[in-house]
Amino acid sequence: MNVSLLGNLFLGAALTFCALAIVSYLYAWGQAKGTLVWGRRFYWASTFFSVGTLVYLFYLFVTKHYEITYVAEYSSSDLPFHYLFSSVWAGQQGSFLLWLGWSAILGLFMGKRLGEYEERGMFFYLLVQLFLLFILVRRSPFALAATPLADGRGLNPLLQDYWMVIHPPVMFLGFAAMAIPFALAMAALTKREYRNWVTTAFPWVNLGRMVLGTAIIMGGFWAYKVLGWGGYWGWDPVENASLMPFLGGLALTHGFLIQKNKGSLPKTNFFLAITAFLLVVYGTFLTRSGVLADFSVHSFVDLGINGFLVLFLFTFIIVGYGMLLWRSREIKGPSYSGPVVNQDFNVLLMILFISLSAFMVLLGTSSPLITRLFGQPSNVEISYYVKTHLPIGIAIATLVGLSPYLFWRSATPYEKLKKALWPAILALGCTVLTFAVGFGEGIYPLFHFLTFFALFSNIVIFFRSATARPVNSGGHLSHVGVAMLLAGFIFSSVYSQEKRLNLALGEKGEAFGYALTYKGTEGDLKKTENALIFAVEHKGKQTEARPRFYWSDYSQGYMRKPAIQKGILYDLYISPINHSRASEQQEEPGVLVFGDGETKEDAFGYKISFKGFGETKMDPDGGEIAITALLEVAGYGAHGVRKPAVTIKNSGERVSEPVEISNGNTVALIDARPDPRQVVLKFAGPSVSPAAATQDVVSIEVSKKPFIIFVWFGTVLVTIGGIISVIRRSKELPPSKLPIDLTAKEKREPQMVLASKQQ
Repeated sequence: MNVSLLGNLFLGAALTFCALAIVSYLYAWGQAKGTLVWGRRFYWASTFFSVGTLVYLFYLFVTKHYEITYVAEYSSSDLPFHYLFSSVWAGQQGSFLLWLGWSAILGLFMGKRLGEYEERGMFFYLLVQLFLLFILVRRSPFALAATPLADGRGLNPLLQDYWMVIHPPVMFLGFAAMAIPFALAMAALTKREYRNWVTTAFPWVNLGRMVLGTAIIMGGFWAYKVLGWGGYWGWDPVENASLMPFLGGLALTHGFLIQKNKGSLPKTNFFLAITAFLLVVYGTFLTRSGVLADFSVHSFVDLGINGFLVLFLFTFIIVGYGMLLWRSREIKGPSYSGPVVNQDFNVLLMILFISLSAFMVLLGTSSPLITRLFGQPSNVEISYYVKTHLPIGIAIATLVGLSPYLFWRSATPYEKLKKALWPAILALGCTVLTFAVGFGEGIYPLFHFLTFFALFSNIVIFFRSATARPVNSGGHLSHVGVAMLLAGFIFSSVYSQEKRLNLALGEKGEAFGYALTYKGTEGDLKKTENALIFAVEHKGKQTEARPRFYWSDYSQGYMRKPAIQKGILYDLYISPINHSRASEQQEEPGVLVFGDGETKEDAFGYKISFKGFGETKMDPDGGEIAITALLEVAGYGAHGVRKPAVTIKNSGERVSEPVEISNGNTVALIDARPDPRQVVLKFAGPSVSPAAATQDVVSIEVSKKPFIIFVWFGTVLVTIGGIISVIRRSKELPPSKLPIDLTAKEKREPQMVLASKQQ
């Protein structure tokens, strides 16, 4: 059987059984309980074909079926086996299929523990899978290539890393999990049951935000380790697309705490459960519709699924917020009462500041769409996120630091202050020490004190809680990790130091007390194993650093991977920028590389500035993309903007048409690189002379990243704390799946008994 046809049959079967399961669960809302068993059966069938489709796509990658366009675009015969996993979800169709697979698997566990919410919860949960299946049927990963290839194009070298094997699956597991609180919120709203749903949803929202948070830091570590731009977070729209639902889930977790303790905030929690999931869908729309192609180095181009993405988003906006508005008058809970300084009020403030952070990220990420309404679309600067989140970070550090002392409700204010004394003294000592060694910029010492205070305070209560009842210690351990993360973010970003060195072969340079001597290259520039070799000397100790710098046929450009010497107090980060011998790779003279916004004063006699990209056109059927560069040119009688373009074909071939500058000189755009944002220009004409022989000189950036270990270690603690919290809340779930033949009244009674015990 045709391999393409078989894959599409799997997708069609999954879609059919998904639709049948939705109808069966809908009928089971009423008295037709017999359809519930069919809903379960159809769901199992849908899951079989959904997961089977993902497995089958992986099989096509393993068996090298390059007649399938998607397989040819993201793999090749020389790709190691473990990177074939990365290939499966390297493109849009594969990532949607991964999301669908995780969603289907989670539903098997979810359906068993929903109790009275099963039929309604599964109905809304399956709507998400239905939309994913519609998208995959519209842009199938099993489409045949117009011209079969003997070998695939290969996998982007940036994705050939172990973190890219595990980071996307963890991320899409988080996306799938965030749909469960949404489905339960909708089930509770339609059922007019506004309280006990929180108990059922609590472990799932804990799972979703814990998995998303872990995936975010995994991606940050990959960026830090592989990309070579010196950081782990760039506030890119794709990064923000996962951060927004994580913050929504984090706010919802704290909202559930208040509702379980006081019964307050029922409307708020419904709103947060719906919004957290909608942020997943909205982020998907932003990054996969092509609307941010000019503003994100990670954003996908439009594959012709914009209509489905918009329908996906607006359907759930209307269904979610519409149902909440319809039921809002019925949703009542006790108003907040009691002293202002207590644990519940502290949690309420935490919800407000976390939600404010999510809103500011949403606003900044959406700025290209917002500004498009009023004229030329534009993106916010990174400084926007820094300025808006500094006060939010200070507030959150304060609340996390105070939280342990508010648990002792019977203690007097004096007793609480006494308990806080030693953590405050230790925090003050650490702050003074960091200030003395040079970490004293602006108001950051205040931030240092608050993060250290939060760290020491939560360490104390964590050990007390772990000793008394370990299962209740997850939240405290997570707060220890949050304090470490905040400290790591500030120290490693605000106080990072950079120095650029240009070293000839055998030449020595100095940066931050380290002596670096360039020893030459290892291997050929055309080989991925090629590295620039540096002898590194510090306080009498000799080490060797090998940042990688090599030519990639896949991207038709040079790839850079940093060398990192890790330490407890700081990391030494050595990132290659350029290599003089790189010009030898070009078969013809006249090739120059321009970075984003870069100006070259003497580009073959012209002053040329790269002003960004113009219109980008995508042919979804042919798989071609046309990119235009905007060049401001002056000199030799030339003045104004030139717009050379390159067409990248499905096979990877690049076709360029030269554009005249002046006096017979032309410029052609032969490549456009998204990361780092660069264009490669080919000049020709009388002014272009043959390339001269070049000396072996390298340009590197040496960075010092203080206390970045706090970021990675804090992540581990937050993840472990999240796992403990998931286990604790899972024990509060309703009993496993009830028999079908019970009446509606009999089905409710076990839930009522369980709820009364929890109260």
